[in-house]
Amino acid sequence: MRLHSTALFAVIVLATLAAACERTPRIDQTTTAVTPLDNATSASVRIRPGAGEVVVRGGEIGDLMKGTFRFNRRHFEPRVDVLKVGDRARLVIERRRSRTIFLGPIRSTWDIQLTNRVPLDLDFDLGAGEAELDLRGLNLRSLAVDMGVGKLTLDLTGTREGRLEASIDGGIGEATVYLPTEVGVRVRVDGGLGSIRADGFVKTGKVFTNPAGEKSGSVAIDLEIDGGIGSVSLRLRDSRSASF
Repeated sequence: MRLHSTALFAVIVLATLAAACERTPRIDQTTTAVTPLDNATSASVRIRPGAGEVVVRGGEIGDLMKGTFRFNRRHFEPRVDVLKVGDRARLVIERRRSRTIFLGPIRSTWDIQLTNRVPLDLDFDLGAGEAELDLRGLNLRSLAVDMGVGKLTLDLTGTREGRLEASIDGGIGEATVYLPTEVGVRVRVDGGLGSIRADGFVKTGKVFTNPAGEKSGSVAIDLEIDGGIGSVSLRLRDSRSASF
């Protein structure tokens, strides 16, 4: 009797797991989304793809955000939520949550453009995959990147108004950060990094400063890198150079 009950329980568990699995890829789909600026004078933007490829860039657009999203599983279609409080917009773009166990190939690509017309506070929770964040020219007030697992390419060159406080946390993989030569840059590195390359920077303990920062004593970009990233490459580049 006990053996029969155990076998029945195992059958139920296996049936439940089978029902939760999505065995066959869905047909590739593409959706677009536009978030109007709606007279907002500043905005916070949080992007949480979960997995896949993400490309984010700035531009001279009248909307807060324009996005194109490609995916082959319905659970990878993003949810776009915006809330306006006074003259400030709060935008969240994130993958829908799912308890489904995915079998087979997974494809998810997000291509997002943000406006450079208003000051932005950006928060990226990248998950697993590859991210190219070309943030040149954006009016950034703050930046936080949770790297996750994979590859990150981040461009913070370009003209800048005011001081930028930025951070890169956690992650296992590879991060390449492009920083400007024209303004002062300071990078503090903490945590268990596998390796760091910072050609052209002056190293003092855990702090790396570019020549402009050493000469002027002022800092326009203050970046903190913390966590177990496999490798980090800090690269100085003239803001007129092409990205990536």
